[in-house]
Amino acid sequence: MLVFGFIVIAFSRWGVVTKRDKETSTTFDNLEDFPTITHGENTTEPSESTNKTNSVPWDEKTWMGVDASSLLVVEREGARFYDLDGLEKDALTIFSNHGFNLLRLRIWNDPLDGDYNTSYALELGKRALELNMSLLLDYHLSDTWADPGHQEKPDAWRNYSGKELTSAVYRFINDSLHAFIEQGITPEFVQIGNEISCGVLWDDGRICGEYNNNTQWEQFTSLLKSGMQSVRDNSPTSKLVVHTDLSTTKDYSVAFYSKLQEFNVSFDVIGLSYYPWWHGSLEELNQTLWMLATSFEQSIMIVETAYPWTLNWSDNTGNIVGTETQLLEGFPATQEGQLQFLLTLKQIILGLPKNKGLGLVYWEPAWVATTPTGSPWENLALFNFNHQAIRGITFPEKKLSQVYP
Repeated sequence: MLVFGFIVIAFSRWGVVTKRDKETSTTFDNLEDFPTITHGENTTEPSESTNKTNSVPWDEKTWMGVDASSLLVVEREGARFYDLDGLEKDALTIFSNHGFNLLRLRIWNDPLDGDYNTSYALELGKRALELNMSLLLDYHLSDTWADPGHQEKPDAWRNYSGKELTSAVYRFINDSLHAFIEQGITPEFVQIGNEISCGVLWDDGRICGEYNNNTQWEQFTSLLKSGMQSVRDNSPTSKLVVHTDLSTTKDYSVAFYSKLQEFNVSFDVIGLSYYPWWHGSLEELNQTLWMLATSFEQSIMIVETAYPWTLNWSDNTGNIVGTETQLLEGFPATQEGQLQFLLTLKQIILGLPKNKGLGLVYWEPAWVATTPTGSPWENLALFNFNHQAIRGITFPEKKLSQVYP
């Protein structure tokens, strides 16, 4: 997720779709072949699926998550949070009280100020453990943001290549996981790389454009496998996630994950980002998810999403979303519009065939405006400008009016 600019991404990343991909992609070529999307029911009754206990197998449990990685930063700048009832509470406690059971945390290798390194993430992980929230660790394999347009090597690895680089990936994941496990924290999910549609650790693991060849794919998948093996060796019960932004481009999404199969990359969960203003309509999302669910054995999770509750602002930092043209038709930038978007998205992911949909993660719901930093995400948070929870925060605990067969 790139938060300080808009990215235009070419989706002809891996060349011609293979014969197998063409055959698969014809399964749902027409929108009418897919279940109809309807808005989720606006009800205050709790959802049975989100109240399942930890004894339920991971792939039968509904995961409703938040990526609250910036929480320590905004708390350090004085942010205080209030629940719907107006009472001040810890932000993670508020999330837990409304049915969120998963905390996603980004981890950078060696950021300049220390924010988002392993120690930083571990502090939030301990708080999540006290609330019985599970963890999804998101290793960017960089000292800063990693996304489809940026996969910069950590400074310490800048001159590494080949086995030296794959070994560095293994050791970093090893050391980081050890820090969590020593504190009694076993992550439920681990992803190696963030939005890796064009690879990781450029240019060694770059796979788009002129880098789309078997040599580059071999290097890319070797890096993935090294990180994944480190997870298996240190935290064998953790489920491995491969995260891309290919949530609305069904042919290319199938092609990418098919290519991983070709190079014998073994993992558990297809993770996707979905932001309507960058990725497209719910219909396109629905088609892609169904294609993936019927093409692969892995479960599927939306690991990043968000939607605005207003187009206004409260600070001097420009917001990522600020115009009507960035909205989905039928989902206004209001508290009710945000809630209905999330209920509809929940309905789509939980309605996938073969029960493939695991759930969804809301990205940075507590990234509120603070001084002096401000926030470009303030109108996409699940708190208003006074840092009080808004209606969208209740989507995990609400029942749906319809679940697809």
